[in-house]
Amino acid sequence: MRNAHDDTAPGADARARAVAGRWLQVLAAGHGVVGLVLHRAAVAEILRRGVVGAVPDHGSRATAFWFLAFTPAVWAAARMLRAVDDEVAARREAALVLAATGVVGAAVMPRSPFWFVIPLGVVAARAHPSRHRASP
Repeated sequence: MRNAHDDTAPGADARARAVAGRWLQVLAAGHGVVGLVLHRAAVAEILRRGVVGAVPDHGSRATAFWFLAFTPAVWAAARMLRAVDDEVAARREAALVLAATGVVGAAVMPRSPFWFVIPLGVVAARAHPSRHRASP
């Protein structure tokens, strides 16, 4: 039964979560590709050095590593966003953390795609759980 505050059609929220999650996965994939292109020299140096112990605390290799390390974390968050349905509090918390990450990232790096993360987090946070689990 829909409550008085639910002004969406049944199933619309599950679709909104799925769409937000899929777009976040696209953003993660794009982040990885851009990272490989922008940091190709540093990535090549990491590979030349044999990977293990090849990333120092500072410098271009460290920057490349942390840029690229963020990619699977975003992908995993997107996948979980798509899968979470019944755990309303957990989904909302994860979505709000995602939106906050977008806000902070966009503030410190205005020319980054962090701006796209903000609305994805907001949409996911506002979506209501569906009665039936949407297929991930």
